[in-house]
Amino acid sequence: MLDVETVVVAMSEPIAASITATLIAKDSEGSRVKQVIARATNDLHMKMLQRVGADRVVFPSKMQGHRLGMELVRPNLLERLRLDDKNFIEEIRVPSSFVGRSLRDLNLRKNFNVNVLAAGPDNHLTVNPPASHVLASGELLVVMGSSEALAGLPGS
Repeated sequence: MLDVETVVVAMSEPIAASITATLIAKDSEGSRVKQVIARATNDLHMKMLQRVGADRVVFPSKMQGHRLGMELVRPNLLERLRLDDKNFIEEIRVPSSFVGRSLRDLNLRKNFNVNVLAAGPDNHLTVNPPASHVLASGELLVVMGSSEALAGLPGS
């Protein structure tokens, strides 16, 4: 009997082993498993894992590739949190064109359709910073908006 609520099937090769582990976690008699997160190597593997009960399937190499692509396109992007299919919260380095300017002057909500959630130096962010906050080089900005709006922010 599996007496846990979440199981992570981290092995992806051989494919049969990950499918079998997922099936056992979900369908064993007396299992209390509510969620199985499984690792896949390709789309077919993902479909098989979902059919045997995986609740979430991850592709670590695909995820890393996507992250690398984002870093190349937007070098000032540090972290990205998905809210839904089109909205995100991002932590970025203050773009050079914003340095020395206040949040009031920049008016990011009006000019870029993003909201500033926090700003300041590493490990000393001010949540809901005042409009008078002047951005400095190397500081962080935590902003929220649609993917398109966030992509419209200037790079470093």
